[in-house]
Amino acid sequence: KKTMSSFFLPSIVLVLFLCIALSHARLYSKISSSVLNNICFRTQNPKFCLGVLTSTPNVNTTDLPGLAKISIGIANASASNTKSFISRLIKTTSGPKLKGRYMSCFENYDDAIDDLEQAQQYLSSSDYLGVSVAASGAMDQAGDCNDDFKQPPAAPALLIQRNQVLGNLSDIILVISNVLRGQ
Repeated sequence: KKTMSSFFLPSIVLVLFLCIALSHARLYSKISSSVLNNICFRTQNPKFCLGVLTSTPNVNTTDLPGLAKISIGIANASASNTKSFISRLIKTTSGPKLKGRYMSCFENYDDAIDDLEQAQQYLSSSDYLGVSVAASGAMDQAGDCNDDFKQPPAAPALLIQRNQVLGNLSDIILVISNVLRGQ
């Protein structure tokens, strides 16, 4: 004789399985323009975010973890280019105060690159909290470089702009990792 519970338990298991499968599929489905809009409007600079992500090849053919990987790669390339730019500033600057600030920024960018490489490793192991922490670290490094120039002599406008770019790129990674974490 079959009881109500013999039908009820398999039904509960099936519903739970479907809920888990659907939530997992949402993370690994292709990126639509509405997903990009949702991500970008959660950043501090939505226009920048949309500009970067809509102009990046393969964004609409990847899933959310793939978008995080692409974004980390873009931020890492930006940080590496800025580190090279700062290296040139150090070589062409004679004033000790300004040179010291550039050297501090160089270290900030060295640390930001480490943070972004760490974010990539965390992403590879699906540690989205780790990705968030690493992205925040890279964002902080860009801000710290700006902070070095609160007193005269001022930083070149191009360095300030590059710091903003790294901050914005890191923010994109942070938002994507938070979406991956279900936040």
